[in-house]
Formats: sequence, C-alpha cells, structure tokens
Amino acid sequence: MSEQAKLAKPPWKSIVFVCSKCTKRQDRRNFRSDLKRALKARGSTAVRVVACACLDVCPGRAITLAIAHDLAGDRPLLRIVDRKHDVESLAEEIGSGIEAHILSVR
Repeated sequence: MSEQAKLAKPPWKSIVFVCSKCTKRQDRRNFRSDLKRALKARGSTAVRVVACACLDVCPGRAITLAIAHDLAGDRPLLRIVDRKHDVESLAEEIGSGIEAHILSVR
C-alpha cells in the first residue's frame, strides 16, 4: 500500500520564481528581495518571491522570471526583465496580473 501525500494550504496565493543564475550574471543579487519589498509596499502580500535554478532561457542582459499562473497549460510563459524595468513598475505589473488571476479563479 502506498501512502498519499499530504496537502497543505500555503499562506500565499501565487509564487514568482526568479532565476538566480540571471541575477548573479547581471550582478543584481538583491533583485529578489527588492521585488519582494516592492510587492509588499503595493499591498501584494499574498505573493511569494523565491530564487530558483536556471530556467534555461538565458537572455544576454536580462533576468528571467516565472509566475505560477503563467506556467499552466500547453505553452508556459516566462518573463524577461531587462535593466530598463525598475522594480517598482515590475511589482505593479506582476501584482496587478496576479490579483486579476486570483479574482478570475474564484
């Protein structure tokens, strides 16, 4: 007999994966914590921002992000963030998209 995995309900509603290889290569090691702080400042407290291993989309001078709801389906989407994106505007864009997704799922 095999045991079934237990399920847990996390305190967050969405998750953003930040490629740690990209942030290291771009010398932006604080990018994840800066994005997390900007999301929290705009009131998006139900979002978890985590560093992950390489996402195998290696833009020359940018950082690759993956947002949980963009990964579902046949064609997952990744976001490429270049140096022109400041963290606050990125947090606004990501936070708005996540909130819209959460409302559509309800």
